[in-house]
Amino acid sequence: MPSTPPYGRRSAALNAAPTALIPCSRLTALPPVKNGRVKVDYLDRGMRVVAPGSIPRASGDRVKTDRRDAKRLVRLFVAGELSFALVPSESDERFRDLVRCIDDARKDLMRSRHRLSKFLLRRGLRFSGRSWTLPHQRWLGNLVFEDAISRATFVDYVCAVDALAQRRQALIAVLEEAAPNSSHAETIARLRCFRGIDTLTAAGLCAEVGSFERFLKARAAVGVPRNRALRVHL
Repeated sequence: MPSTPPYGRRSAALNAAPTALIPCSRLTALPPVKNGRVKVDYLDRGMRVVAPGSIPRASGDRVKTDRRDAKRLVRLFVAGELSFALVPSESDERFRDLVRCIDDARKDLMRSRHRLSKFLLRRGLRFSGRSWTLPHQRWLGNLVFEDAISRATFVDYVCAVDALAQRRQALIAVLEEAAPNSSHAETIARLRCFRGIDTLTAAGLCAEVGSFERFLKARAAVGVPRNRALRVHL
C-alpha cells in the first residue's frame, strides 16, 4: 500500500506473498537488524515486504478485508512499527526453492513409508529389526502375497517409496553441486565444521536466514530459520 511518510518520498509496504517478492527482487540487501527489527530508512528504500506474523493486530479484530489491511499497513508503516522480511536475490531464491523442494520430497517420502508400513501391519507382517535399512529392504523384496489385489497394492506402495527416495537423492546431489557456487558457499563451509551439520543442513539454514550479517546480535536471529530449515537434513 503506497504512502508518503514525513520524509518526503513515496514508499510502499507489501504483505509478504510470492507475488510481493517479484517487485522487490531487485532491491539490494536490507539494512542490519536491531533488536529483532529492520531499521526503517525511507530515504534508501522505496518498497518493503512485511512479514504477516509481525503485523500488530488487536485481539478482537477478526474482520479481514483488503481495504482494512491496507489502511492498517499504512498507519503502522508511517509509525515505523512494522518488521520486514528479507527479499532474496534471484539466485538466492532459486537456491532456497531447491532446499525447500528437498524438504517436500522428504515429507512425501515419510508419508509413503508410513502407508507401506501400515499396510503391512494390517496384514500381520512386522520386521524385527530397524526399518528402512538394507536388511529391511531385503525383507520387503522377499514378501509374497497370494491374492492379486494385495500384490498390486504392495507393489505400488514399494514403488512409491523407491521413487521418492531416488528423487530426494537426486535433488541432494544437485544441491551439493550448486552449494560451492552459491552466495552461501563460505557460510556453508563454516557451518559444516560443526559436528552433526552436513551440507544439506547448512544449506537449509543459509537459505532460510539469508545473510547472517544483517543481525547485529545472535539473539536477533533466534527463530528466523524456523523449523523447516532445521528439518531438511532428516
